[in-house]
Amino acid sequence: MKRISALAAALLASLATLAVLYGAGVFETSPATAAEPTTPAELSELRLLTKGSLEKMLVHQTPRPVAREAFRRENGRKATLADFQGRVLLVNFWATWCAPCKREMPSLDALQKARGSRDFEVVTISTDRQGARVARRFFDQAGIKDLALFVDQDSSLARAMDVKGLPVSVLIDRSGHEVARLVGEAAWDSAEVTRLIDQLVSYP
Repeated sequence: MKRISALAAALLASLATLAVLYGAGVFETSPATAAEPTTPAELSELRLLTKGSLEKMLVHQTPRPVAREAFRRENGRKATLADFQGRVLLVNFWATWCAPCKREMPSLDALQKARGSRDFEVVTISTDRQGARVARRFFDQAGIKDLALFVDQDSSLARAMDVKGLPVSVLIDRSGHEVARLVGEAAWDSAEVTRLIDQLVSYP
């Protein structure tokens, strides 16, 4: 019995050591597992899908790095777009004083409900200076149930991403690069959006 206890103690000590080393970054994730930026050929394919309410969407010639400025989760904890790397993102900048933003929010909620997964997420970031309180009030009044609430109260991320009006929606690939953006509202629960998202999600 004593021998078993000693072995168990040694095993626990080894696991604790491994946990410390991992937390210190000694064991790094292999770069081979990271997603590669969307290729020019893939961007050309996406460009062909910008029809209907997406006809004003600009698909970039080459992927662009995104800003690293922090924003806040509804509970006040900091977040960055890098936290979502590995997923395709539709990042929507909005505010409660923006009528087009409020009109399109139910369709963004429907898109998240239909397509939200480990591969894709709609990230709606309120730029309201009053913070999460007013954004939550609107979400509750509009029946928004499937979107998480994020806040960029001082608009630091919005400025860093060259958001000059609202709403602005930015499409980000798995590698964390911006591949397209749309200034203005869209029908995000439409068939053309589904085709575009599914195409981008299909890229490794």
